[in-house]
Amino acid sequence: MSAKHRRFEPLNIFLILLAAVALPQGTAEADIGPHPTLEFEFDFSGLNASVDIDEVILFTCRDDDCVEREELWDVPGQTFGCDQDGCSGTLLTGGPTRQIEVRLADRTLTSQPFKKEGFYSHYKLIFLNDEVKVEFVYASEPSFGNIATITSVDGRIHQRLDLTMAVLFTLLVEIPLAGLFLLIFKARFLDMLWILLGNAISLAVVWFIVPLLPLTALSVTILVLLLSILIEWGVLGWLSGKRITWLKAGVISLVLNVVSTIVGLFLP
Repeated sequence: MSAKHRRFEPLNIFLILLAAVALPQGTAEADIGPHPTLEFEFDFSGLNASVDIDEVILFTCRDDDCVEREELWDVPGQTFGCDQDGCSGTLLTGGPTRQIEVRLADRTLTSQPFKKEGFYSHYKLIFLNDEVKVEFVYASEPSFGNIATITSVDGRIHQRLDLTMAVLFTLLVEIPLAGLFLLIFKARFLDMLWILLGNAISLAVVWFIVPLLPLTALSVTILVLLLSILIEWGVLGWLSGKRITWLKAGVISLVLNVVSTIVGLFLP
């Protein structure tokens, strides 16, 4: 490569940094990908009188009958909360069967065991005098494009817009850091493309394979981080040739993924 072309490589990388900072911002997960979620809408039509809810607890079950169950772990990246209209949670722990327990001032209402129907699962929580009933409404799946497929309770399939903010946020976090490393190591502009390719491959694995595994929240976080580091390390080290050694590629991948995972875990 000529000296003239080398002179303009830092400018190219700087322009990428500016483009990354200009990306739209919003609530999204970084390398941990979008979280599987549960959403519940309250339905009080089956009650004879109003109720005062003290607490709603989501349990994950080790068996289909929820004989062995435990409350959802309170860890970064996994949450469950309610307001006057319903409850929602982001889940990292495995296991398809769940159960809801609603604690009122004078009694406790327990739901039947229910299955998580999709990546994003939506339900009604129907209050009765002596129990609560979980009724499936619809489920949807994440998509790399702008369209997500939704299957409703009656089996009909339709589509809705689903902007992939997780991808944009990952780029927002990692591209400025990657550009800095490439400047320090005096690498070529083309090597930024290998970093983006490694991100695309690792995100596909993290989004669509890891959530299917019956793992705990801590296990998922560790596995996602390791997979992201190894995949992006391999892509960058292999395709960049001698310009970036395997050691340098490993350092870049390690720093980018640790930073983006920490940011993603502690986003609201």
